[in-house]
Amino acid sequence: MIKEFAFSYSELIVGFLTFTSVLLGCIIKIQHDKISAIKDQISDKKYRVYNEVFSIFFDIMREGKGYKKFKPNDLPDRIINVKKDLLIYGTDEIIRKFTEWNVNCDSPNQLQNFQNYLSLFILIRKDMGYQKSKLTAKDILRIIMGNDKEYSNFLELMK
Repeated sequence: MIKEFAFSYSELIVGFLTFTSVLLGCIIKIQHDKISAIKDQISDKKYRVYNEVFSIFFDIMREGKGYKKFKPNDLPDRIINVKKDLLIYGTDEIIRKFTEWNVNCDSPNQLQNFQNYLSLFILIRKDMGYQKSKLTAKDILRIIMGNDKEYSNFLELMK
């Protein structure tokens, strides 16, 4: 049997502070995990919409080279869906550049519109985590062209 029990307020305060700090640490960890999960979901949504922006461009390009998988009648619906998703998930710069491209699609100066699209590609890459990317519009154009002669000819057209 315990005959004597020594009680100290300082020990009680230390115990209480330890319990409180562990509890706060758990709450912070749970909140951090929730925020990370939300960021991951947003990143997935951004990836899908940005992938569709790239897909629209490459589908149009493939159609120009004779591939028939792309249905031009679907294009307006795809662009409307991209606009909706961009308004939710896109950055201001990307929304502005996409709008600039979309508004100028019917303009006679399609070279400027193509440059807008290349700039949009760069902005998308930066938003997807490549902030320090050194790729330029010319680098992207070269990837798209896939042929140095076509690339050189197109650069001359752009001047």
